[in-house]
Amino acid sequence: MKLDRGKMIKIVDIRGCGFVPSNIVILQATWSKYREKLENILVKHRKIFPSFKKGTINFDDFGIQMKDTTTVDAWGCVWKFNFSGLDGQVIKHPLEDWNNLNNLKVPDPEKGIAGAYGKPTSWEVIESSVKLAKEKKELSVVSFPHGFFFMRLHYLRGFTNLMKDFVLEPTGLEKLIEIVTNYNLALVERIAKLNVDIVTFGDDLGLQDRMPISEKTFRKFIFPSYKKIFQKVRSSGARVYLHSDGHKTNKSLNHFHQFLHK
Repeated sequence: MKLDRGKMIKIVDIRGCGFVPSNIVILQATWSKYREKLENILVKHRKIFPSFKKGTINFDDFGIQMKDTTTVDAWGCVWKFNFSGLDGQVIKHPLEDWNNLNNLKVPDPEKGIAGAYGKPTSWEVIESSVKLAKEKKELSVVSFPHGFFFMRLHYLRGFTNLMKDFVLEPTGLEKLIEIVTNYNLALVERIAKLNVDIVTFGDDLGLQDRMPISEKTFRKFIFPSYKKIFQKVRSSGARVYLHSDGHKTNKSLNHFHQFLHK
């Protein structure tokens, strides 16, 4: 069932329509493995997949996510894909040595929103998508990449290095946080002019049974930047959608509540 903007806004604002809409995303690796069997499942469940048509999926179109492919993202991180159709991992971190901080390659926010990897999405494409959504009376949404802040820090430094940084607090850490925060704020400044309904963000903050960092560390190094970025979105009239993945504690969720719902 496709809902118009008015009904979706009610649901997003917890003013409800009696149910919560859902969306099922199927990874390309899953299509490649199950192929026609998966097509038959989608055809059988029309209420969930009303617009799906058999033969429209290229089972082996992995794009950049081809096994053993490497690519360099807009920040200079080198990615490698170990499995076709699944996300890769950073194998070379530009700031593994703090001496490289002054030469960090920061994406130009005027050229669009840089993805986790691959080319940035230009503002022309983003503006066209927003305009089309409004013409169709659908929710207008602009998405930040998965890994916009916390994950970007460990993409740049390396996960182990970043965990040590949170303990040792080298002078470069404060500057790096400021750089990544200001980049995101510059993107929000541009998005604010589009008058969109929702801005989505993604940052994996949880493991299977805990956060990878303590609540104290989260409050000190991550929360202040989240607050600046999300409050700037909210002040523009848009809503914040945060994909955070994994296990979070009630205390950390209460921090989000302070600025996500005001």
